[in-house]
Amino acid sequence: MNKTNTNTRNKRIQKDGWNTGVFTTKMRTSIYIDEDLGKVLKKKSKEFGGIMTRCINQSLREHFGMVVR
Repeated sequence: MNKTNTNTRNKRIQKDGWNTGVFTTKMRTSIYIDEDLGKVLKKKSKEFGGIMTRCINQSLREHFGMVVR
């Protein structure tokens, strides 16, 4: 879906755990990760520009077979 940025500030809508904006829809969650996984994620996140969310999302996509290679 192509959306146009109107350069005006639109409110994000939050409902049932989902946060919807103009360009993205995201779900925020909080989890506890075991120490060994946390250390690996912290190190690997540098490959993703230092953003751990990208690393976790990519790992989950691969795990669930959602990645086209």
